[in-house]
Amino acid sequence: MTTTAASDDGLIQMFYEIDKDKSGSIEIEELRQYLREKQYEEYFITRFLHVFDTNRDGVIGFDEYTKSLKKIPHEQKLYTKWHEILSKVDKDKNGYITLDEIYAMVTDSGKNEKMSVKELQAFMREYDRDGDGKLNYHEFLDYLLSMNE
Repeated sequence: MTTTAASDDGLIQMFYEIDKDKSGSIEIEELRQYLREKQYEEYFITRFLHVFDTNRDGVIGFDEYTKSLKKIPHEQKLYTKWHEILSKVDKDKNGYITLDEIYAMVTDSGKNEKMSVKELQAFMREYDRDGDGKLNYHEFLDYLLSMNE
């Protein structure tokens, strides 16, 4: 499966997650609630509506959604995928990844990999560019990009 196909599959799955009432369409309030829970900024919510609600009726049907996916650049799809990963790792939903959350991510990965405290601290030194002891979205993105190299 190509990265684009995998990204599309994830975005299709996202449609069903947003559609809480299982009506087959996404109402504006369902979208706002979902994206706020995932800590997207208001600008992204507005942009999402602009891209996907093509007939401007305030409801995003599945056909509208899938047709719009084809028009989204690959980079934007990756942004969405990475933001989802950040949301899953950020257990306390404060928009940052702490040392404890990184440790939980590694130990919960199912690969039985253990990181020592020294390794975790080295990891933070490498990716915590502003030195505040936690990773913001951009710092975490640097980490994810380094995994793809």
